[in-house]
Amino acid sequence: GVTAGGGPNLQAARRAGVLTTPKGKVALVSAASTFKANAGANDAFGEVGARPGISLLRTRTIHLVTASQLATIRQLATELASPLKPAPRPDATEVVFEGETYRLADEPGLKYEMDLYDHAGLLKAVREAKAKADLVVFTIHAHESATGVDDDTPQPPDFLVKLFHDAVDAGADVILGGGPHSLRGVEIYKGKVVLYGMGVFFINGEIRGLQESALHLFPDRTGHAPPPKPEERSVRPGGNPASWYDGVVAITEFDGAKAKAVRLYPLDLGNTYDRSRRGIPHLADPANAQRILADLQRDSAPFGTKIAIEGDVGVIRIP
Repeated sequence: GVTAGGGPNLQAARRAGVLTTPKGKVALVSAASTFKANAGANDAFGEVGARPGISLLRTRTIHLVTASQLATIRQLATELASPLKPAPRPDATEVVFEGETYRLADEPGLKYEMDLYDHAGLLKAVREAKAKADLVVFTIHAHESATGVDDDTPQPPDFLVKLFHDAVDAGADVILGGGPHSLRGVEIYKGKVVLYGMGVFFINGEIRGLQESALHLFPDRTGHAPPPKPEERSVRPGGNPASWYDGVVAITEFDGAKAKAVRLYPLDLGNTYDRSRRGIPHLADPANAQRILADLQRDSAPFGTKIAIEGDVGVIRIP
């Protein structure tokens, strides 16, 4: 196999990994828009050496607010202004306050603006990959959503739709979105397969509070952390959300370089108290398969995608 998305410097992290198979070469370009601080790779610059890390797509979050909401934020920004943080103009339609950007809009929501250089660099990597491979796959780790909530957000954020379309225009043949622990819809864009959210393939962990978190966030009336609760026998309640345990394997069928169909095989990752089973992918039983495929039908419909359910498998036929 090959890897992509990380390396000793930015050039290496952006560069596609290329796998040679008997039927042709497959290239993988990978990136992340959700990442930890200082995770990004850098090339050497002047006296600063190269830094290993991952290929980043930085974004700027824009909070869309109504006129009355913006007026309140503008007033706060004016009252708390300083020489380092000047007051906004009285008629400003965009205000930066406490590091967050607020923009006038008809309806509240979230918008994301991609870093110009990261965006261009990723598309350049896709074009270069297409020049040396028969099939190009682009994937990104992106937890951003249209609502700001991480999981159970079937609608992808605006920048992801633009990025995926741009990647296809640059030469990508298959797009894989990941990050949120829940499924998103499928789009066929210019005959190419765009999977906005694959969920998780396996998961072997639970969210647990550290002692430091308990001491700072959850003190009782005496100012001390409450005693730990006994472990639940089920992942709900008290464990991961149930949607984290739905998954899908997507198999794209090609005729030469043209995608002809996508087959979606629903997975059940084991939403159970049995630790030997929990988080391990199995093909979903008929009832769960039908439920997962119905959700994918609903979430793919806004993209004009029709998913036929044949037995326990979803099928998208590409004309």
